[in-house]
Amino acid sequence: MPELLVSVRNVGEARIAKEAGADWIDVKEPLRGPMGRPDKDVARRILAACESRFTSCAMGELLTLGAEILESWPSFHFKKFGLSGWGQNESVTMQKLQYVREKEKARGVPVLYADHEQCQALPVLLGIKKVVETGFTALVVDTWGKKSGWLGQFLDFRVMRKIQDYCQKHGLRWGLAGSLNESRIHILLGQGIQPDWFGLRGGVCFKSSRLGRISERKIRAIKEVLVSGSPVAAIEN
Repeated sequence: MPELLVSVRNVGEARIAKEAGADWIDVKEPLRGPMGRPDKDVARRILAACESRFTSCAMGELLTLGAEILESWPSFHFKKFGLSGWGQNESVTMQKLQYVREKEKARGVPVLYADHEQCQALPVLLGIKKVVETGFTALVVDTWGKKSGWLGQFLDFRVMRKIQDYCQKHGLRWGLAGSLNESRIHILLGQGIQPDWFGLRGGVCFKSSRLGRISERKIRAIKEVLVSGSPVAAIEN
């Protein structure tokens, strides 16, 4: 059964997500982009509030991520970083990937963008192969642009199943994100697509706004879909 990762902006949201049954608490500042890195103090406070829950943190885009930030950051289970710009800066990206892999071991999680043309990234399947070659043990497939469509508009189900097979073959943990919500997760499950986790922000907020407040009811509804494999009554706003 896929787990549920919920991205939060503050301690209050983290507590709501925990109470509603989120398996992972992910710290992110959506005002700063798809992998918006939060302020360090915010990240530290949320981590302290999460106790034994699995945690992750968005670290920004790899090409602009400095070594001093990685080394001084709180110890989340996962540190996620986006791979925008990879298509135009392949050698630098590969060097940084190798550095993160050596320093962070299993904590480092590359995020590949399905809408790669919008952010000069590599196509997802090619990027995944290079990530595996570098030695990473987990990855995420997400969307870079949050106003131009959801994941399924950039990757068809056949490609998602190919990614799933590849990750299973190579023993990778993998997650899917990209403007997901309850109905879209149900569609993916119906297509036999079962990542290790689904990641959501806007899909669990009031009015489906990434900048809105977290909705406990929406989180519970999606968790029920994942547990039962069938949808519950849709929740509006």
